[in-house]
Amino acid sequence: MYILMLTLTSLVMSYELILDFNYTAPKKDLYASLPITIKHKVHSKDSAKSQVSNYLLISTSELIDFTKLPNIRSVYPEKKLQHKFLRFLSDANGNKVTELIEAPELWAQGFKGQGVRIGILDSGINSKDRAYINIANCYDFTNEKNCEDSTGHGTFMASIIASNYSECPGIAPDAEVYAFKVFNSKKESKTSWFLDAFYKVKEKNIDILSISNGGINFLEEPFVSEITQLVASGVIVVSAAGNDGPGFGSLSNPGDQMEVIGVGGLDETGLNVAEFSSRGPTLWEIYGGSGRFKPDIVTYSVNIKGFYNGRCSSNTGTSISTPIIAGSIALIKSSKSTPANIRSALMRSADRINKHSIFEQGAGKLNLLAAKKAIDSAENLNMYAFPPSFNNSDDYYYPYSLQPLYPFSPPLILNITIFNPLSPNGTFYVVNTTNSDRLQVTTETSSFVSYTGTLGVFISTIKGKFIEAFNIILKSDELNLIIPIVIRVDAIPSKESRVLWDLGHNLKYPDAGPVMRDDLDAVYLFDFQGDHPFTNLLGAYKELIKSGFAVDFLYGDFLCADGNLYSIYLIIDPEKSFSEYEISKIRYDMEINKVSLILFGDWSDSKTLEDQLSYSDFQLGIPGCNVNTINDLVSPYFIEMSLSKSFSDTGRISSQKFSYQQGTEITRFPAGGYLITQVFYDNKLSKFRDVAVIGFVKLEGFSIGLVGDSSCLDSTSARYDCLWLLSSLAISASSEDIEIEDHYRLPSDYDIHIEEHQENAYFDKGLDEERLLNLQCPAKSYGSNVLNFEPSQHTLSFKKLRIWAPLREIEPVDFVWVVQVATIMIFVLLLGILLCGSYKVRGARRIQLLV
Repeated sequence: MYILMLTLTSLVMSYELILDFNYTAPKKDLYASLPITIKHKVHSKDSAKSQVSNYLLISTSELIDFTKLPNIRSVYPEKKLQHKFLRFLSDANGNKVTELIEAPELWAQGFKGQGVRIGILDSGINSKDRAYINIANCYDFTNEKNCEDSTGHGTFMASIIASNYSECPGIAPDAEVYAFKVFNSKKESKTSWFLDAFYKVKEKNIDILSISNGGINFLEEPFVSEITQLVASGVIVVSAAGNDGPGFGSLSNPGDQMEVIGVGGLDETGLNVAEFSSRGPTLWEIYGGSGRFKPDIVTYSVNIKGFYNGRCSSNTGTSISTPIIAGSIALIKSSKSTPANIRSALMRSADRINKHSIFEQGAGKLNLLAAKKAIDSAENLNMYAFPPSFNNSDDYYYPYSLQPLYPFSPPLILNITIFNPLSPNGTFYVVNTTNSDRLQVTTETSSFVSYTGTLGVFISTIKGKFIEAFNIILKSDELNLIIPIVIRVDAIPSKESRVLWDLGHNLKYPDAGPVMRDDLDAVYLFDFQGDHPFTNLLGAYKELIKSGFAVDFLYGDFLCADGNLYSIYLIIDPEKSFSEYEISKIRYDMEINKVSLILFGDWSDSKTLEDQLSYSDFQLGIPGCNVNTINDLVSPYFIEMSLSKSFSDTGRISSQKFSYQQGTEITRFPAGGYLITQVFYDNKLSKFRDVAVIGFVKLEGFSIGLVGDSSCLDSTSARYDCLWLLSSLAISASSEDIEIEDHYRLPSDYDIHIEEHQENAYFDKGLDEERLLNLQCPAKSYGSNVLNFEPSQHTLSFKKLRIWAPLREIEPVDFVWVVQVATIMIFVLLLGILLCGSYKVRGARRIQLLV
């Protein structure tokens, strides 16, 4: 699959901007409408000046606030986008997709896609192949001024839909395919090229739009809004889920949009979701507690035959799955079809795949013949919910099924998508929620936009243990819908087994701007998965549950946390600062309510941030972790991490390896605690040395565990995970057992201190006051004794400044010295070999002469 990626755009000499007008007109008229005082400062960059649009691409060397001009709604930067290269496989063992999905059965009934217009946003069409694909027309929007496809991607996608070549036939051979070239031969594209193509899609009355490309920026405007408007106008948009699996929360945009049919991929057998296929949930709403259920549907994606360059070739990826679904829709579509009832027919009729979650397969595997029957059914004229039901004991809803709901836990949150088959707009509401007095259920609804809306469901209880079934009944005009829900509730866990995982201080791209990746070797420059237990930290969530812990999630402020319920507060890689009041509350719970604290940090140094920003369009960015706020929290206990260092290597404790990717260093730690070091290379000192990476200390009734890097918890990127370390720290913090070898323990008079203490206090007291006033908690769990709590202060023992090396008595080895000594030894060894070899050669010659 193609991936859209931001590349560096120079803004030194001039700016390229897209002006969004509140009316449509030929571009030359849009330019002419600019005031004369502005016009001489800008240049129109649009070559198709006669094309009608509401967007105008201009360049200027001056900073101008165009939004103050009449008729201009918004201004967007022109961005350059980059695709991954297409990989063609051998055609020897490729599969005919038409046979896999049983398309010939519908052909025999006369359904071949006739009268259906399908648009493909891609790299154009190979002119030599047009005789073998039913191409109605091709439109170029790139800088190449021709529709030629030199990459093969666009031609291959078109052939999946409408090839007439017998060895690799298309699914809908009689459909009219319109190719919109938005990627040039260098696999580059620009925002303005897509916008011009979208306008042409509307102009040509396209029925189905197939998009086999995407990116991680779901806030990319005006791209995202244009997709929404296309669906509102009746265009069925089908887009690839992405090839970034198997990690959860890896979907690409626009396949993750609510109104778009997002398509995942199956392996060659059709029995399993392909490992590379991107998974849900969506990340738009993850800050609020729950993403939406995506992808929508899956189909074949491995070793599929298509046509390019005069012959059949095979290819793999969700790029392939997308035109398969688009072509299938052409076979089942009728003149009365809407984007919503097409989508609901596909999803109602899909075959669920065993052993795969809803976030992997969506509604299931495409069943073309069943979808054809479903499209005209009376049921398909009603609203449809996805998921149509929910049960937190059913593994289909994994990871919701990992644990039951517990009394007094934060609500279980569902984000359900509702389809309206009759209208792109309108409202719906909850008529009734039939439930007993054992569950508290609240709901929130949106309006319909582009045939879709959302239903938020919040479920909690103060009782246990039971299983409760209830229905949510929705109504919209004359339509009614019942959503059955089953919730398993267990008995209240003991305090010792409860963990509260902080999600309220994690930031991600693009919501919070350029939040940089934690692992600098990761594919994407930005941290877009949010360090969430349903996405890249799913492995950590599973590990805690496997270790016997009950895990709750904190989505908001720590002032709303009830410290009487929990034995551990878990904080992983926070980017957002804790407020002054939150810090007081956490310390209060630690010392008064005996809540232990486990913290995972990450890199925070300005040099790494500067280096990473040089690959982006951004001048400012957010580092991997807010180490400042961690130090604010734990500094009274003589615990701090470095703000200026980062290390990358593979760590090892006994036989266990763990990845340490751009992690920081523990620079202060109290006597009597356990401090684990690793020999890592220090770039600043140009030598290997002992670096403190893991710390654990038991204080008066509570513990603090600290790790300098969180990358080893990331199930999508860690080569060697440290889930076992998380489990060991949690067990050690919640019990009397300490799962750390005793030789890592600091002597009772040995405080580690290798950097001077920095007075941080990075919180804004004014903002803190505002947050406190607007705070909404289910029950106020704090008072003046909490907000003004003064923590105990560590009494400094004898301070030593040398590096802690628990497994050896010698000082760290100087790397330069090692190299110098090794060089001398190698030189002496080579000289000896040379002299010895010379003697043997001379001796051999003598023997020859004597023979």
